[in-house]
Amino acid sequence: MPASFAHLRFDGVSVSFGTHRVLTNVSITVPAQGVTGIIGENGCGKSTLLRLAAGLMPVDAGTITAVGPGGTRPRIGFLPQTPRIAPHETIEQTLESAIAYLRSITHTIEQAATLLAHSDSAAERTEAAEAYAAALEQAERLDVWDIDARVDATLDGLGLSHLPRHRPTSHLSGGQLSRLSLACVLLSNPDILLL
Repeated sequence: MPASFAHLRFDGVSVSFGTHRVLTNVSITVPAQGVTGIIGENGCGKSTLLRLAAGLMPVDAGTITAVGPGGTRPRIGFLPQTPRIAPHETIEQTLESAIAYLRSITHTIEQAATLLAHSDSAAERTEAAEAYAAALEQAERLDVWDIDARVDATLDGLGLSHLPRHRPTSHLSGGQLSRLSLACVLLSNPDILLL
């Protein structure tokens, strides 16, 4: 597996709700760059499987392993069946919450650059240079420089670009909320995407 991609593995996973067993000894590997679909009747555990993969609930037995780029813990994006968008926020606030992590990387680079510029000793300069290089590598891997253009392109692609960004999310239709929720998941730049 290339070091720049993520994969997900379930080993002997079982889950019950009270006395009702939903999943029994499930083992599956979703390979890096793979697209895997889960097909089944209503109530057979598809949503439970996705919530487990997203880390939103514990397993009764077995293990779930997610390996990200370079062996790191991956960022997992999960699109729930019902959008979880705060009705008091505007579209813009919702989008900014989704990309806050990416914006924080830019801030980390700025802080590291300031430390590098004001380092007094060789040891401080070395430490600041390493922090700057690490933050820069992460920024490049996650493409944080183009985030505003990606927001625009994502909203356009999902048919939401015509909506004023100051509009409260409580004024959106169910379909618009679902598409905004998908936009947020996509913009968070996850290593693993669960839909």
